[in-house]
Amino acid sequence: VKRYTASIGFDTRLAPFDVQASLAHAQMLQSVGILSSQDLASIRQGMAQILGEIERGEFKWSLELEDVHMNLEQALRSKTEAADKLHTGRSRNDQVATDVRLFFKDACSQLREGIEQTMTALLVLAKKYATTPIPGYTHLQRAQPVTVGHHLLAYVEMLGRDHERFSNVANHANVCPLGSGAIA
Repeated sequence: VKRYTASIGFDTRLAPFDVQASLAHAQMLQSVGILSSQDLASIRQGMAQILGEIERGEFKWSLELEDVHMNLEQALRSKTEAADKLHTGRSRNDQVATDVRLFFKDACSQLREGIEQTMTALLVLAKKYATTPIPGYTHLQRAQPVTVGHHLLAYVEMLGRDHERFSNVANHANVCPLGSGAIA
């Protein structure tokens, strides 16, 4: 039942975003006087160590702790007492919503980068074959002569629309839910 209900099997990919959001939250807590400068430094150092362990594949994920958030929280507690103050003004729902938004924005960014590289490669080929004729088709029948270059440019246009869509979707995710409260 623990394996079935735990999310640790798939939400570990949120770890870098959970660390990023926790560090931003810690900075806010320090700026309003809840964390001291030493607390903030201790949290930053602890999170850097944890992130390094994760990147090196040395971090010990525990099924008993259910999810990425509890695993990171416990790991930070083993490094600094300041970890207990990190949830001040932040619910688990805030944390999850923030991490997922950061993950999503990163995924959109990576997809846009891949689309840009593909578009660049197609533009190079379109220029190279700008005058090479091929038959154009409509309704699975030959319709009119076109060039390979123009045909490839049609894909550049399609990918450009996809790029714009990912940009719009990433902008919609650009809302910080931290501090919203458990049911907001």
